[in-house]
Amino acid sequence: MTARTCLSEQETRQRLLDLAVQRLVDEGLGVGLDAIRVEKLITEAGVSRASAYRCWPRRDDFLADALVETVRRTTLIPEGSQDLARLQEILTAHDDQLDTETGRRQLVVEALRVSIDADVRRLLASPHWRVFMALATTHQALPDDQLRETVGQALVEMERAFVERRAEVYQGLTHLIGYRQRQPWQGREGFVALSELAGLTMRGILSRALTQPDWLDERSEMTPFGGVPAAWSQAEVALAQVLLTHLEPDPTVDWTPERINQARQDFAATARSLGA
Repeated sequence: MTARTCLSEQETRQRLLDLAVQRLVDEGLGVGLDAIRVEKLITEAGVSRASAYRCWPRRDDFLADALVETVRRTTLIPEGSQDLARLQEILTAHDDQLDTETGRRQLVVEALRVSIDADVRRLLASPHWRVFMALATTHQALPDDQLRETVGQALVEMERAFVERRAEVYQGLTHLIGYRQRQPWQGREGFVALSELAGLTMRGILSRALTQPDWLDERSEMTPFGGVPAAWSQAEVALAQVLLTHLEPDPTVDWTPERINQARQDFAATARSLGA
């Protein structure tokens, strides 16, 4: 009995989907669909041709599952050790200024500038995100009506998941730095709305950076948002503007020595969780 006949239907599906997703990620969406040849994948996967066609009677059925699986494997990428170390350096640099509103504002602005740049570059470096972005902008051109609808729904669901995750992060970090939402934004719905705006801005940034990668390195020395003088990119200014327009220092927070020490501890814990 050969390996081909021993595989279950689920194993057959998984092997073929794994190969198809990898092909899309490796070669990009521009040539990816042409590269997804079911017969070739069947041979490479070492599965039964009959089993494969029982799983997917039509090539468009297989394409739909492969594209949806590619979308679902796209995740928010956590900060790496270098990103977290840089944020820790910023906290240390402002450590003796946390008892003043100006010092805290400078910390918030500089941390935003650095983290935004790191976020954009992490996403650009991810081949899964490149395919996700390409599908988000071109899936309406897919050749089959059902295929377009299926992939479109998967994109909507994943975008909703990204929005929810970002909202959780924004809500936690806002409390951590002693900020609050400006009126009329309130509660969880306000953070979800902020997350949606930030996501739209990030998508525009990524779209431009994909076609003009050197754009992220074009910087101007400035002091926006009450921060310290630094070299800002347009991407950093755009996303920081969205966030800081809707957040403000919380006047009810009493920055006592105990509160400052707790903020240091909470920051370290948050950094660990973001990098998990």
